[in-house]
Amino acid sequence: MNFDEFWIRLALKLCCRKRLRTLKRKCPFEAVMAEPYIVEVTPESTKMARDVNQKDFWKVWRLMKNDTRSERYVNRGGRYYKFWSISYMCAMIDSVVGDQTME
Repeated sequence: MNFDEFWIRLALKLCCRKRLRTLKRKCPFEAVMAEPYIVEVTPESTKMARDVNQKDFWKVWRLMKNDTRSERYVNRGGRYYKFWSISYMCAMIDSVVGDQTME
């Protein structure tokens, strides 16, 4: 799956508010497509909505696209450290991509 295909599927999935959980800690959050290039994430713990833009998803996609599924979400060497919303992005990417290869 390439990034454009992923973004279209994510937009369709998040046309209505969707409840998801982070992969590692299983923390619940809600996500919805707020604008064409922005996903609004609302963690259950804070109830404060935060925006994640398409450019951040693209940067994370580039980092993990050559990894196997088991290595895809591992933060080795702090490569995801600069993204505050990485746990939410990983959960959304995993919900759309699953076992498919990323291009």
